[in-house]
Amino acid sequence: MPSIDFFASSQEMIRFVEYVLGQGCQFIPDMKYGSASIETITDRDYLTSVAKDNPAFYILREDLAQSSIKLREVTLEKHFFYVEPRTGGPTLFLYWGREYSEKGRSYLGATNIGFYPSYTNSATLERETPGRDFRKFFAGVAKTVKQGRRGIAPGVREYWISPEVEKRVREGLLLIGLEHFTPSQILNSDAN
Repeated sequence: MPSIDFFASSQEMIRFVEYVLGQGCQFIPDMKYGSASIETITDRDYLTSVAKDNPAFYILREDLAQSSIKLREVTLEKHFFYVEPRTGGPTLFLYWGREYSEKGRSYLGATNIGFYPSYTNSATLERETPGRDFRKFFAGVAKTVKQGRRGIAPGVREYWISPEVEKRVREGLLLIGLEHFTPSQILNSDAN
């Protein structure tokens, strides 16, 4: 799955969301829905409030969509609907890294944005690959993420980190998933 992982402060995430919304995108929460109606979000403030409890979103840019997003119904013990993964779109998928404090320590999770290399067209039910314009759109998003950041790879995985987050790591911020590395191991691990 083409994707990029990055650490971003709350303010950096707001700027990132503003950029994505400015590209004509809608955010669709990946959550349980009580009815067969998909919630689309285009308001930054509402989006940031939803992200506090729900960090996962599909990102749809309608002018690049080949088919509509579909909900799947679940009728087991509880009745709900959810966005059927890899059906409709194509879409980007965003996991919004959380920032929180616990027991006097500050933590920041990585944000991940990417897309699946194939999806099911909900109109034709055929497997398709995202078109050139969609891939170009994702490349622009990835370029925006990398702008002003540098790549680090203290382990196997590559992350992009901003000067603000670097400063906070030096001050004691723990990056989730990298807690077993020292700040110098993290910050001195330039990605190739």
